[in-house]
Amino acid sequence: DPKKAYDTFFALDFHYKNTPNGFLENVQKNAAIVTSNYQDGWLKVRENRLIRHKLYLAKATFSDFTVFAEIFENLPGGVQLQLANSATIRYAQLFDIDPTLEVFCNRGTSGIDGSTSTAIGAAWAVKKQTVFVTGDLSFFYDSNALWNNYIPPNFRIIIVNNSGGGIFRILPGAKESTHFSNYFETTHHLKAKHLSEMFGFEYTSANSENELKAALTNFFSISEKPILSMVLVLSTQSVELQKALWFVQLEQVHCSYLVLMVLQRHTPHKLQKIQRHLQYLETQTHSVNVNTMHLEHFMFLVLRKREIHSPKLVV
Repeated sequence: DPKKAYDTFFALDFHYKNTPNGFLENVQKNAAIVTSNYQDGWLKVRENRLIRHKLYLAKATFSDFTVFAEIFENLPGGVQLQLANSATIRYAQLFDIDPTLEVFCNRGTSGIDGSTSTAIGAAWAVKKQTVFVTGDLSFFYDSNALWNNYIPPNFRIIIVNNSGGGIFRILPGAKESTHFSNYFETTHHLKAKHLSEMFGFEYTSANSENELKAALTNFFSISEKPILSMVLVLSTQSVELQKALWFVQLEQVHCSYLVLMVLQRHTPHKLQKIQRHLQYLETQTHSVNVNTMHLEHFMFLVLRKREIHSPKLVV
């Protein structure tokens, strides 16, 4: 609706009607260069996060997280990278990706629809090597995509198999019921070896970090057939590591979570509850060192803008 002003966070005070050209002309006319250390402050926060990310990765056991780290470290430059949805794209954004890669992610109705079909179609269209990284449910859901005669021999599939929808164990809700494992996580014990043989793929598998390193050594080299590799990891272990990673990145959690609450016009009482919750999260780990100065300064500006009087944030 062109006449409706969308207010996602229910926080807008005014709706200014203007054309795109009129708006940009006014912005350019009134723009001014100011001196600020805002960028430097956030770059320091980012630098600190990257340091802790590396330290955490060095200590992490074999899991979804370490598998994705190994994949991105070994990807050759210049390839087309196709990412399945749900957990795959969420893990991918935790790592720096080579800027020479073309990265695509297919968004379907339920998150996993048609990812394999899209990757194969893209591989045929662009001709360059295409690497498709996917989860087990996303792959099996669209396995009929392998039933065609146009898959190039340089096409590669890496399946990170945690035997179900492991991402649902990270989300809130009861986890210890048969309803959860059957209808949410959809636990299974399927492998892709027979599918690979049926559709003319070479097949490799890995059950440990050393096996994964060995499998990736020649995985991207020239071959007569496309290659599929399945990496088996424990779902519960991956979930615990992912939760711990959230604590390692608490600076980002503090800022995004608090600001979202403020923009939604929560009361000072609600803000106090949020603050206590975040303080509880801090007690769950000894590795968190929240940059209080930047957080409080940022929140001060937002609170002042929204005219919400909040108690001093002591984090």
